[in-house]
Amino acid sequence: MMKFVVTLILIIKCVYAQNLNTNNVVELKLNNTNSNNRSYFGYSLLLQKGSPSQVIVGAPKYSNETGGAIFACELIPNKECIQYNYNISNFGSMNGNFFGQSLDGDDLVGGSFVTCGPRFTNDQSNSRRLQGICVRHNNSSRFSSDPLNIVFNRYFSRRNPSYAQIQLGFDIFYQKGKETILAGAIGATGRVNATGTIFTHNLFSNTVWAYVTDKHPDNQAFDYLGYKVGYAKYQQDEFIIGGAPRAENCIGEVLAIINRRVEKKFSGDTLGAYFGSSFLAVDLNNDTSDELFIGAPMTAGSTFDEGCVFFYSDIYATIHSTILYGSKKRGARFGTSIVNLGDINLDLFKDIAISAPFEDDGTGAVYIYMGTRFGINETFNQRLTPSTFSPVVPKVRGFGMGLSKGVDVNNDGYNDIAVGAYQSENVFVLQAKEIIIFRATLTSDINSIPVEKTSIVPTRYCIEFFPKSQLSKLTSLTFSIEISVDDVVRHRENNSILEKNREYCNTFNATAEKPEGDFVPFQISLRSDVVENVMVEGPKIVTLSIPFIHGCSSASLCKTKLSMNVLPKNTQIILGENDKLSYNVRVKNEGEPGYQCTLNITLPNELNLQNGRNCYSDNNNNNVLCMVGSKLTNMSRSINVNFYMLPTSDIAKRTIIIEFALSCLHGYNTSVDTAAIMIDIMSSPFIDGTALQDTIEIFSDDTELKKELETVHSYTVLNVGLSPVKSDIYILIPTITIEDKKLFEVVESTKNRESNKMHCLPINNPLSSK
Repeated sequence: MMKFVVTLILIIKCVYAQNLNTNNVVELKLNNTNSNNRSYFGYSLLLQKGSPSQVIVGAPKYSNETGGAIFACELIPNKECIQYNYNISNFGSMNGNFFGQSLDGDDLVGGSFVTCGPRFTNDQSNSRRLQGICVRHNNSSRFSSDPLNIVFNRYFSRRNPSYAQIQLGFDIFYQKGKETILAGAIGATGRVNATGTIFTHNLFSNTVWAYVTDKHPDNQAFDYLGYKVGYAKYQQDEFIIGGAPRAENCIGEVLAIINRRVEKKFSGDTLGAYFGSSFLAVDLNNDTSDELFIGAPMTAGSTFDEGCVFFYSDIYATIHSTILYGSKKRGARFGTSIVNLGDINLDLFKDIAISAPFEDDGTGAVYIYMGTRFGINETFNQRLTPSTFSPVVPKVRGFGMGLSKGVDVNNDGYNDIAVGAYQSENVFVLQAKEIIIFRATLTSDINSIPVEKTSIVPTRYCIEFFPKSQLSKLTSLTFSIEISVDDVVRHRENNSILEKNREYCNTFNATAEKPEGDFVPFQISLRSDVVENVMVEGPKIVTLSIPFIHGCSSASLCKTKLSMNVLPKNTQIILGENDKLSYNVRVKNEGEPGYQCTLNITLPNELNLQNGRNCYSDNNNNNVLCMVGSKLTNMSRSINVNFYMLPTSDIAKRTIIIEFALSCLHGYNTSVDTAAIMIDIMSSPFIDGTALQDTIEIFSDDTELKKELETVHSYTVLNVGLSPVKSDIYILIPTITIEDKKLFEVVESTKNRESNKMHCLPINNPLSSK
């Protein structure tokens, strides 16, 4: 006998659920009266994996003697945190060294880490010059003084004005595998005060700090370059990234530096938003180039200090692709911290966390965003607040100021995260949920049911699960199943044990009553639920549909004669004007009845389903399934379906194809059609150039170049068309030389702040070979 194939009508994927477990949160609190509840314990965090795993915690206002402290807290219930012993004086600082403000290092217990106190001074006078201090701790398992530890502040001259108040270590970045660190120094002075700069240093030597640029780039007073530091990749190139949140008259900038020169600048768009005070460079979609998230936590929004995060597709992106906003709550400062979680749901795309430590009147929140092949999902996957924990932890303040990178601390294959609430001196470690691949099948040896009488339908169901992580310690699950026949529950099994990688099967008989009226297929549904707090990827409900045979010459095959006509409401898209497509698909069957007919639509990557009656897209959004009806007789039906064009679509592609296929269960034939959509680009770019001076005297005689003169040429580039356009503009400079000197030389190229789509580079004449 032929076995009938199961039809899935609902698939629940783990990407739509919340990945971090809020029912088993590890809380760490400083049990030391020396802190007086003002230690800022949890201000900075570093998760380390080991046996046991631990979190290293910065408390930059811990004591009056040291002006800050670092603790190691093992992830064991009721285990007290242990303080690292550093011989650091708090002399000369009015408000403390803030030692522990910045912290970064290895993600393994016993590895090294670096921490800094940007307010440290070793000046014995009362001038209180805040040079800052950074310490490399050689082994995180050793708490006493270690001769292998290195103090990095001793190689600056206290008398050099450029170094007097640099606040070394305002932020720190530990580059694992390359034995280097980056340190921001927001108080470093160039031609004016507190322009800021970025230093680099070998991790295992006490050599002199080196500038990552030619000392001070073109920054102004109090730009605070170095407020945030890090690295970013673009294919084979590696950039040093530095935030300057007060640059451009407090608009804010992020600089991308390579080979000691500033290659790219990202600018904010709002005064005082602190654009660049946080950022994250991470390769979300494994294309060898990092995407860039830049925080502007003091963006006002509709109230004040709501905050936002700008997302750029790569380091050379001219404008942001999207903006993330969290919950848009007043005073939240969403975007204060941004960290890489790694791939917490094992979908091959990295995920991130963004904090809003002052949300809900100072309680704080952390938002989880999931990476996709297109970049980032703009809707947050999970919002973490202390009120979601069980049991509820009272009076938590500043939740999210400290935020660790994702590290698998329990060795189950899923990264976990630590969150610090610095104002209430709490640290919380949240573990990711296990993900299981769940499979369910529902089959029968009966593939059709006669309409003349009541029939018994023998049915077999099987379920099984596999842990998605190879490191999973999960061996069994408790599950329940519910079987419905024509929407009426007929069978239940509760609290059954299902072992991993082992199929569980059972059989039962369903009764198919003699149908009345229309011959709606006989349906048997299996619903399965997992009791444990895990993520389920795979079918949760499966349905077996068996048609009643009527009006067909064969018991197993209906000789359908299907046809369809695809009628577009528009056959052209003009980029920048319209991005919607609508189709009316008329389907017809001129043969024997067709049962459970479906219209399958295959979309190109540029299109997604917007809506359509009884139409659904799969998880990749490339395939759309429209249910035509349970029975299609000698008549026609119309299906209206609408699509929209993705903003990431390639504007160079001029024609895209949609494929339509009509088929029926047990049907004789399939009807196929295609539709071509023309993409039109209506752009009208032009360039206009003017010179500041019409004429200029170069020589006073014919033999000697007496002086250097400057002239300014200004070019305006506009596009008045509807569509965006990618275009290169070449400005050709004469290459005349006199006495081995260039007659004309470009001194500086600048752009106004609104021209953020333009990037100038010196190249050879591209027209010389033409």
